[in-house]
Amino acid sequence: MSNGYLFLIGSKAESSLIFNRMFDCKGGHKKARVAIIPSVDKHKGRTMIDYETYFINELQLPKENVWTLPVTAFEETNSSIVNEKEVVITQSDLAKKIAQYNVVLFTGADQREAINNLKKNKTKSPLSEAILKIFDDGGVIAAIGSGVNILANRSIAGEISEDILLRRVMQKEDEESKLELSEGLGIIDTFTFDTNLEMRGRLVRLSDAVALTDNKFGIGISERTIAILHPDLTIEVLGNGSVLICDLINARIISKSRKQLHARDINVTLLTYGDKYKPLTKEFKPDPSKESIINIPYFDANDYHISLSVFKEYDTSQILSNTEKSIFGDS
Repeated sequence: MSNGYLFLIGSKAESSLIFNRMFDCKGGHKKARVAIIPSVDKHKGRTMIDYETYFINELQLPKENVWTLPVTAFEETNSSIVNEKEVVITQSDLAKKIAQYNVVLFTGADQREAINNLKKNKTKSPLSEAILKIFDDGGVIAAIGSGVNILANRSIAGEISEDILLRRVMQKEDEESKLELSEGLGIIDTFTFDTNLEMRGRLVRLSDAVALTDNKFGIGISERTIAILHPDLTIEVLGNGSVLICDLINARIISKSRKQLHARDINVTLLTYGDKYKPLTKEFKPDPSKESIINIPYFDANDYHISLSVFKEYDTSQILSNTEKSIFGDS
């Protein structure tokens, strides 16, 4: 169980609907106080204000309730930065300020440099400690796109799943086929997160990471899709795509070799809009609008998707949702 909410926002899934849900978790627009953590990538040396402007001008949050951390805060764990008024500010100062907020948003693009400095040499900085406390106190931690990967105890990277499998079968090893695991912020354990699941065929990448980190569950978010992890660890799905849960609680890990990871009995659950699922207890509540397809032919042979590779780009949910074991329309 946790005290806070995690909003895992897939690429291109940002919308007023999802941001308003975030604010509602903390009492609405007047009570929600949002700290925005921009990506260092492509914005080094300046503050990115796009979300700040949007929240204030379009979503009508009070200006004093929105703050964007300066990008230079992440250059060194204990570095000093100079703001527009030429006042020296340290990360400890930033930690004290962010403690006044109850929603933290990590924007998209590569957040690896930020996390490397938030937990330099695996040691938490004052700023990372402050972010963790916001979550522990019941706050909202949200991340967009690649920013989702850094929220768990380990962050994953690498290439698409089908390529990884082919290299294993051919017993070829190169730098590109290795799964990369690095330190994450450590907001929550038990779960490993990944994004762009459909577009980049990352089912294997996700299951590998769960096994290698000794976590129990992997949550893969497709493009234009949002997964909300509630305090009771129920996963709620919004958006146009799918969320895939890899469950390794009963899996048999025969080998953890990075070259030939061998695991059996991994349980896979596919969720779409409106579904709610609690992995720890296997409680599943499909969206009420979905109709049961029990005893109904599960596909028309003339329309069935031609691919048989569940690890291929764009094909994972297509194949999983067209199997005999499907119980609900898109679930």
